[in-house]
Amino acid sequence: MNADPAPFVGGLLVPRNYDTKPVTDSACFAMMFQAIENQRLEVGSRMDEYKWNNEMARAIERLKNATQIAIDKDIGSDPNKTTTLPSDVARYMWDNNLQIDGVFPRKYASFEEFAGQKYSAAQLRTAIGSLDIKKTEYTDMNSQYMQQTNIALSLLQVVQQLLTSLIDMVKRIKEQITSKV
Repeated sequence: MNADPAPFVGGLLVPRNYDTKPVTDSACFAMMFQAIENQRLEVGSRMDEYKWNNEMARAIERLKNATQIAIDKDIGSDPNKTTTLPSDVARYMWDNNLQIDGVFPRKYASFEEFAGQKYSAAQLRTAIGSLDIKKTEYTDMNSQYMQQTNIALSLLQVVQQLLTSLIDMVKRIKEQITSKV
């Protein structure tokens, strides 16, 4: 129940309760431009993540290749030979606790103990498999980021089209008002 009804004003005037906060066309447009800028920054952030994931996938591919080279060079076709992991592969496997033949690197007391372990060709192939799984995680994240980026770009395009339409409409309304004055 309204305790303070609007007073009756005769004629064509209609009383209005105006909000005390001033809202101008420029304030509305500034908010819309800010929304566009926020969306643009979000897309930029996604692209940075996409680039980083690509770099990680390429780095892991190099580690896989280094492991395969160690198999080919150090072990060859002799199933009884063993070799250690290349140092950069051992460091990555240790830092990410990736399995080799079902054994996690953190089972060992130190990185040095882990890096000094000798592995057969079959065990090194399981290391390659673990690296491949890690690489797939990065490429899957990129697929998700691309979908999210496409959605964000579509939203950005819609907001820009709406803003353009609104600016044109406000311009026409103002032109009509000024032509009648």
